Amino acid sequence: MIENLPYPTIVLPCLIIFAIMLWSYRRSQPVLAVSICCLAVVIVAGLWIDVKTSVVFGTMLLMLGASYMIGGQAEREAVVMSYVLMIFPYLAALFIRGTNREFDPIGALTDLFFMIWLGYIAHRFDRFWSYFASACFMLAVASHLMAFLNPDFQSAAYRGLRSAPGGALVFLLLGASLHAKWRERRARLSEIRLQASPHL
Repeated sequence: MIENLPYPTIVLPCLIIFAIMLWSYRRSQPVLAVSICCLAVVIVAGLWIDVKTSVVFGTMLLMLGASYMIGGQAEREAVVMSYVLMIFPYLAALFIRGTNREFDPIGALTDLFFMIWLGYIAHRFDRFWSYFASACFMLAVASHLMAFLNPDFQSAAYRGLRSAPGGALVFLLLGASLHAKWRERRARLSEIRLQASPHL
C-alpha cells in the first residue's frame, strides 16, 4: 500500500519521471513524454492495488511508445487507441468495484471496440498484423460472452483469455514496426550501394 511507503520513496521517482518527461518534450518527442506520463500514472495508481500489474502495464506503455516513434500511420493510430482503451479500464477499476459476477462489462466493451477497430485498420491500411490482433481480441470477446452466459465460468480461464490479446497486440505492434524500420533501412542501404556502383 502506498500509505506504508516512506515519503521520499514516492516523491523522488515522481520527480525523476517528471524531469525525463520535460526533457523528452523539449527534445521534440511529445509521444515519449506522454508515454512516460502514462507510465507514472499507472505505477502510482498500481501502488494502491497491485505493483506487479503496474509494472506489466508500464512496460506495455513504453513498448507502445516505441512502436509509435518507429511505426507508420496504421501503427500510430493503433497506439493512440491502445493508450485510451488500455488506461481507461485500468483506472476505472480503481473506482468501480465489480459485483460477485465474474463478468466485466467495461472490459467486454473495450475488447469489442478493439476487435472492430483493428479490423478497420487491417482493411484500411492492408496490415497483416492487425488481422492477427483482431482475431486475438475475438477470443477475448468470446470469453466475455461465456462469462456473461455462464456465471460458473472458471475465473482463471476468463482472466487468461481476456488478458492475452492485449499482450499479443503490443508485441505485434512493436514487431511490425521494427520489421518495417529494418526493411526501410535495408532498402536505403541497397540504394546507397547502387549509387556507389553505377557500373552495376
